[in-house]
Amino acid sequence: MVKSVDGRVYRLVVDGELGPRFDGAFDGMSVTASNGRTEIVGTIVDRAQLRALLTRIDDLGLTLLEVGSVDAQPSAAP
Repeated sequence: MVKSVDGRVYRLVVDGELGPRFDGAFDGMSVTASNGRTEIVGTIVDRAQLRALLTRIDDLGLTLLEVGSVDAQPSAAP
């Protein structure tokens, strides 16, 4: 059974600035390149989708630098 990660937003950082030719590889996710790194951010609905994304990064020969869920912004103090 595949456990859900509850539709969390994940941020993955890979080494290098990916160009437009990689846009299709991360369909539905935001891809932003700067300062020698690329951030891939988007909602991951379950572990299978997360594993598939990690496999895609590996298959493309990219170096994964960081991965983690993006916490919700803290609410403002009253």
